[in-house]
Amino acid sequence: MQHRGPEPGGPARRQTTFYPFSLTSRLGCGTARRVEIDGAPRVQSARFGDVSAVNAVATTDDAGTSVFFVNRSVSDAAELVIDLRELDAASLAVVESWMITDADYRVRPQSLEVIRQGDELRVSLPDVSWAVIRLTA
Repeated sequence: MQHRGPEPGGPARRQTTFYPFSLTSRLGCGTARRVEIDGAPRVQSARFGDVSAVNAVATTDDAGTSVFFVNRSVSDAAELVIDLRELDAASLAVVESWMITDADYRVRPQSLEVIRQGDELRVSLPDVSWAVIRLTA
């Protein structure tokens, strides 16, 4: 969603959700897959107790697999390890990876460094961030 402001004729602004929704609609097709991740910081929830600060989900389609992350911690980065065998994606290669880590309306996706070690991916997510990794053959 775009809107003009703060003044008539001023620069177009995008809501902070613009790029996550745009990238998810482009890359999040197919069958949803559960993602097990190692290395996520923990946070305390009044309702659920000690929980992971990072949520992750993957989708698989005919062209490949996309893995989406949200680090909800307001103080801790997350050093994550993703086992591609659990997603039937060990034979796939990373073709794009994006991260958003600022609430400023001018923020744009930044390249996310992804380290491949055998059948695992290693990524570092800053606190309060959103990310996606796309893998294809």
